[in-house]
Amino acid sequence: SLLSRAVSNVINNSIESIDKENGLIKITANAYNGFITLTISDNGCGIDDKYHTQVFDKYFSLNKKEGKGLGLSFVRQLIERSDGYISL
Repeated sequence: SLLSRAVSNVINNSIESIDKENGLIKITANAYNGFITLTISDNGCGIDDKYHTQVFDKYFSLNKKEGKGLGLSFVRQLIERSDGYISL
């Protein structure tokens, strides 16, 4: 499904961002008034506040050595096709 592909992509981004020997990824879900809020967090290197809106732009990447900057823009497209919303 579109949602599982989006979640998988975000989790893969979390895995790639962890720069510690003991990485941690936390996933929580809450249902309220027919909506589900899914929160995915990790103890990776983090993203500076000034990039929070840009990370969902096509071809934007903080890691120029890996990837092409399409992952999170793809996730946003999948979420929006499902009438959802994504934020950082």
